[in-house]
Amino acid sequence: MEHPRRLRGAGKSRPRGLLRPRRAGDAHALERRHPGAARDGGGRGHGHCVRAGHRRRGLSAARRVLYRLTQRYYLALALAGISVIVVAALATSRAGLGMRAIREDEEAAEASGVGALSLKLLALALSTALAGLAGGLFAFYHISYYPAHPFGPQWTFDALLMTFIGGVGTLQGPVLGAVLYVTLKEYLALRWVDIHLLIFGALFVAIVLLLPGGLVQAAERARALLGGARRPA
Repeated sequence: MEHPRRLRGAGKSRPRGLLRPRRAGDAHALERRHPGAARDGGGRGHGHCVRAGHRRRGLSAARRVLYRLTQRYYLALALAGISVIVVAALATSRAGLGMRAIREDEEAAEASGVGALSLKLLALALSTALAGLAGGLFAFYHISYYPAHPFGPQWTFDALLMTFIGGVGTLQGPVLGAVLYVTLKEYLALRWVDIHLLIFGALFVAIVLLLPGGLVQAAERARALLGGARRPA
């Protein structure tokens, strides 16, 4: 039989590595700014196991209280603007024309003097640089680190759906698709939580079949119809 003193002291001991409770003031302020964050450590309802002896991954409670979404929004807006400017400048440059030629017929482009390898490396460098900046901003947006979250399939699906909705191969298409997609996603997720993904899947299939060019193609068709209707008989 265990000694009574050992039994009384067993409830007071703490395993090493367990998190200490937050202060009541910090937790209350965090809960007001981010509902549920004070309970699960900040995030979207997904916990992250903390092993004994390892530090918690994420911002401290004091830093979470000072979290502001406004500066993240303006940084994301600036990065989006820079991306559009870079793509627009590349599309009208000599390198952009060479990339288009390689896309159509690489052998014919090389025969005409286009350096396929150097342009491929340039396209790789630009795309990975923009993607890396977006990933860093994505990490800056979140207040906790969840290893599996950035590698989910929804990120690939979202990017493809935005592009197809707006119009593949156009400059303004992905921008319009992103605005429409995010607006509809937030609205439908609040109204129809269980079936909003099914609605997006049906929308994706309908756009691919009926409007391969997306919103840009729909706008061009509408402009052509209006122009034809205004012409005198």
